Amino acid sequence: MTRINRIIVIAASIAIATILLMLGIVLQVGHGELVSQRRIIAACQVKGLAYIYNEVYRTKGSYTFDRTEESNKSLIAETITGCGPNVSDLDLLMRDPWGDELIVDNKSDGRLHIYSRNYDRASVVLYKGEFAEE
Repeated sequence: MTRINRIIVIAASIAIATILLMLGIVLQVGHGELVSQRRIIAACQVKGLAYIYNEVYRTKGSYTFDRTEESNKSLIAETITGCGPNVSDLDLLMRDPWGDELIVDNKSDGRLHIYSRNYDRASVVLYKGEFAEE
């Protein structure tokens, strides 16, 4: 192999390595943005539900809320679609961006815990119509 051929092979190898490195960086950044967007949506969904449940408590004195009732479906849809999911199916609205159902857990001490199991910061605890500590 001549000296010029070796230089061409080395230059081509460097160019290919650079392209692969840049592609890896672009893919990593894209994945990071997708994860970040999912986290923002999940946190927004949980806070939206918390707002609804707090209003229910202030009105009824309890966290009793039938998500299947038609007027409640509309309220959930209006509140959560602003977070990002553009769907009309209530079942899909009640799911986080990873596809798992948002959890609404009534605790024995009267607290209500709303959270996404996929993102620990998408979590709120309510007590007597107010945000509370876990």
